[in-house]
Amino acid sequence: NENESIIIGEELSATTTEVFWNIPEISQPDLRLKLELIMSDGSSLNHFSEYRVGVIPSSYAIQTELGWNLMTKSFETDEFSDAEIFGIESVFYEFHLDEFSETNELDFLKPYWMHAFVENEVVLNDFVMAQTECYVELNEGWNLIPNPHLATYDIEQLVFLINNEEYEFYSAVQNGLIEPTIYEFDNYFNSVNQVLPLTAYYLYVYDDDISLKFIPFYENWYSPEFLLDWKLK
Repeated sequence: NENESIIIGEELSATTTEVFWNIPEISQPDLRLKLELIMSDGSSLNHFSEYRVGVIPSSYAIQTELGWNLMTKSFETDEFSDAEIFGIESVFYEFHLDEFSETNELDFLKPYWMHAFVENEVVLNDFVMAQTECYVELNEGWNLIPNPHLATYDIEQLVFLINNEEYEFYSAVQNGLIEPTIYEFDNYFNSVNQVLPLTAYYLYVYDDDISLKFIPFYENWYSPEFLLDWKLK
């Protein structure tokens, strides 16, 4: 990416078909694969992958803050129980169709309200995470949406599906499918431009049968133009 380069292999022969690589213990999202060809005359030719990848270390720290939190269980592990990870006394609630229900079992990739009575931190060394695109079914009204991946999304990267048609975030806004604002909770509700790992967010949807698709490191170059000649009445 713009900030980091990681060597996978160098001085490879023209007949090389595979490279064995030890993944470094760093967290580095939003990477492209670069292939550099060195010609016999010393000139070089670069090719960059259209897709993007991320490097996530084999250990991951889960921090729980005191009070109310919106969270997603975007990992599975047998290393610790949910109580050990999020705090022994923490209480969890599901939100669906404007109703709250307390739960004692947390499902993989689902969003929750959590009330933590103590701060907690656990480092996971043995866990499973989602690595491919994920779909979230939405209903008309307020929806609590997860972040199923251990990656950060700009809201422009979110893709909405209805009637087999795909709409990127601002296209979905302009077609009246969703509100243009996603909300986090940090003691009070704030609008956000990014969806962070291990968190959950509120989004208002104007139709049923809409799915939200999360594609890790998906890139969207579309930038909406809004009218600026408005007046306050």
